Amino acid sequence: MDEIETCPHCKTTKYNKPNMKLMINVCAHVLCETCVEQLFYRGSGLCPKCNRLLKKSEFREKIYEDNYIEKEVAIRKKYYKDLIRSENEFPSLREFNDYLETVESLIFNLANEIDEEQSIKKIEDLKKEAKESAKNRSRIIMEPKKENQLYKYLPFSFYHHGPNMPNMTEILQNYSLNMTSNSYNLACGFPPHVPVQRLLNDSFSDLYLTVRSYPTVDGQ
Repeated sequence: MDEIETCPHCKTTKYNKPNMKLMINVCAHVLCETCVEQLFYRGSGLCPKCNRLLKKSEFREKIYEDNYIEKEVAIRKKYYKDLIRSENEFPSLREFNDYLETVESLIFNLANEIDEEQSIKKIEDLKKEAKESAKNRSRIIMEPKKENQLYKYLPFSFYHHGPNMPNMTEILQNYSLNMTSNSYNLACGFPPHVPVQRLLNDSFSDLYLTVRSYPTVDGQ
């Protein structure tokens, strides 16, 4: 029987218990689900193999055959989300690449148990820097953008070279009395005053002879 199918603590195998689940934590030592429930019923406890303090909530079902891969995946899930930074947070591409290399070196050290205390301390320092950088980035995003002074908004003005159009109240009271509408027109969004307004606009346009020019971009 392969070791991966055996719980090293209670020696239960999947041959004897086909539905047995093997669980793993950051120390990469495997325990079956039953042993995890018994040894960590208080929420935390010591690993029976390396005496490392572990949390019950950090146990997960074993996926990969190689325990080293399981350990590295657990470390990345624990630290990597707090170390993510984008290239635009660094003065140059070289510094961004150096940062990524530093993070990978620290994860390698933890996965291989090399200078663990120093590596964890360095990771905590990097997490603080990443958090501060995220605050600055959010502050920049929230700041209102300054309007471009090269462009100036001009409200739209319609020149029809004729008498002023009656307002909507006058159109409804004086011009739309004999206009009838049906359900088809109303369903399409054309109440009775719409065609009347169009007729009045066409009738009033160009009744005045004027030499006034249309406004240009600079208002002259």
